[in-house]
Amino acid sequence: MNDDHPQTSLSILQSVHDAHCHCVETPESLELVRTLNVGRLWLMGTRSSDWDAVAQWKAAYPDRVVAAFGSEFLGVFVEGYHPWFVHEIADTTAALSSLRARLEESPDALLGEIGLDGVATHPGTSTKYDMEGQVKMFEAQMKLAAELGRPVSVHAVGCFGRLESYFQMLAESVPKDLSRKQKDKLRNLGAPIPSEADLASHPSLRNWPPAIMLHSYSGSAESIRNIMRLPKSVSSRFYFSFSHFVNSRTPFERMKEKICLVPDDRLLVESDLHNAQVVDDACLKALDLVARSKGWSLEDTTLKIGGNSLRFLSKFHI
Repeated sequence: MNDDHPQTSLSILQSVHDAHCHCVETPESLELVRTLNVGRLWLMGTRSSDWDAVAQWKAAYPDRVVAAFGSEFLGVFVEGYHPWFVHEIADTTAALSSLRARLEESPDALLGEIGLDGVATHPGTSTKYDMEGQVKMFEAQMKLAAELGRPVSVHAVGCFGRLESYFQMLAESVPKDLSRKQKDKLRNLGAPIPSEADLASHPSLRNWPPAIMLHSYSGSAESIRNIMRLPKSVSSRFYFSFSHFVNSRTPFERMKEKICLVPDDRLLVESDLHNAQVVDDACLKALDLVARSKGWSLEDTTLKIGGNSLRFLSKFHI
């Protein structure tokens, strides 16, 4: 972490959510949950074999899961098929049916982790995971998330061109934002001007999940610009999450450019790690990255990120 915050107390994390972690993969760290300073963990289920472990963590803290949004530990439980494991699915229809059933049993669950990966390879080989299979499963899960009104957590590595093309295709039927000049022209013609509420309720938006998090964002600055150029009724659904684990590999000035392009109310932080023991430190480092990039104090950053996390979770359309 930057030397500007060498003595920062971990208690500052109480309003912060770890927006993406895999702690269910280290079950022995479950007992550490009560000692965490981070207010909430969003626990990712990356394949069906994870889901029972996700449910176990949820069952271990039933009261806190339904409690008010306070400083105590709360868990957000997430289920989906990660692109690394799509090739393990023998029957796509059955897999999606199983995912639907699990989500319907858990109305407060996000859908994730899903996505596309153009870099990862089968273990011990140089063979990349089949992209067409990934795309098919990703699109099916996005459709399911839209149908069930669930926010999604998206993994995207080395495939932002493909991902942007999908978003652009999905946005083709969404009404475009009107410029001031266009509004003036309609006004002069005596024609009605669609309100933001009208645009936000357009039937085409039923094809979109209510909120989309691009986790440990590794795309380009231009990809952020392109997503923000989508109609406001769509672009406002996108959140960008950053982790020290992944994003510290990029030179700071490049990361700063990306983070500064993200609207203040669409930033999240995460650990992207597998052990609860390291979550607090990882989230503090991610907060530090955002604070230095935006020129905010660490205290202000925690408040903003905490508010953004609650806003993301409020997007369920059930």
